[in-house]
Amino acid sequence: MLADKELAKNDTLLPQIAYYATLAADRVGDKDAIIKYAPSALSDKDGGKFAMQLMADAYKAKGDTAAWIKSLEEGILKFPGNDYFFANLVDYYNNYTSEPTFSLQSITFDYYDNKWNSKDATISALSSKKYSELTIDDIAKLES
Repeated sequence: MLADKELAKNDTLLPQIAYYATLAADRVGDKDAIIKYAPSALSDKDGGKFAMQLMADAYKAKGDTAAWIKSLEEGILKFPGNDYFFANLVDYYNNYTSEPTFSLQSITFDYYDNKWNSKDATISALSSKKYSELTIDDIAKLES
């Protein structure tokens, strides 16, 4: 299935088919198949965000933390209206690490446009402390 990706590039139904293949793989617990088909499903307008979630969960279930974190970060950028990715990333850094190893220094969320933006605003305090350790002074630095 989906073997000839060159031929399938012009197929407008490929993302939807890949989404259903991802769902089927999830239902039978085949994490490798989820990881195989989900990337092709990401451009499906209705199911892309769910395929990304399933792919992130598959990486986590397989114990591939690096790929899981990368998929969460990618999900934040591709699907800004979906809180799943950001919430899981924050939860990971808050509960499983002593210090975050990533930097969100140029990524901000625009609540009016409901999307993530790369702007000059920095969130350096978030990359140097656990989220639960942030103080009022840290937040004031972000606002200035």
